Amino acid sequence: MIRQMTSQEYIEFWSKNAKQHFDDGDYEWICDKIRQIPSEKPINRLLEVGCGSGWSTLTFILRDFELVSIDANEVAIRTTKELIEANDYFPAEESVKLLQADVVHDFKSVREELNSNPVDLIVLCNPGGSTKAILTKQEKKWLDWGNFSEDEYYQENLPQLHTYSMIYACCGLSSMTETPLLIVQRDTREEILETLQRIGSDGNVRLINHCLRQIRRPPEGGVTISGEGDLYWGMGLYFP
Repeated sequence: MIRQMTSQEYIEFWSKNAKQHFDDGDYEWICDKIRQIPSEKPINRLLEVGCGSGWSTLTFILRDFELVSIDANEVAIRTTKELIEANDYFPAEESVKLLQADVVHDFKSVREELNSNPVDLIVLCNPGGSTKAILTKQEKKWLDWGNFSEDEYYQENLPQLHTYSMIYACCGLSSMTETPLLIVQRDTREEILETLQRIGSDGNVRLINHCLRQIRRPPEGGVTISGEGDLYWGMGLYFP
């Protein structure tokens, strides 16, 4: 049996990858795309779903976004706070509202937070997370909402199922709070299109085709994975 990573190990594992995205300007590129989204009012306040090691969070702050950032991993919250304060934003609480919460398993509390303190946009970058040994009731709930079949539960591995459940929970959050959602997924083009098609087939979430951000190669100097083909950034904007 493969040993599951601890919360600390998980953040350390992904921290180098996130730092590389920061150094390559990928998060800056995302900020530029957000500023280009057609909207009746300026997009200034964001909900970031999954702060991870904090590099995307730091970029949003540096680009003058007001920010609420959540993560299920308590180490992620602490690491993000330390990173912000190490970059001359002290205390971190004045720059970002950090909340330990899982959009899948703590959906109700996250929704209540948005109802009390609305944001202009929900942002989900590179969805993923630690995977338990079995599929939880809440994960299955969102997979069912995303029209997964029982056969597909067995065909997909657990990390991918958790990623899908995060995506669908964010779509549900967007629908219930009437807040646009931007998903940024670093994946192969075919996998991104399959995910978008799966989400777009559900009647509760309407995909606005003309707002679908281009599926393209990474920004200049961006990340590639050798031996696994071309890597794409898929960006889709969803409205309730």
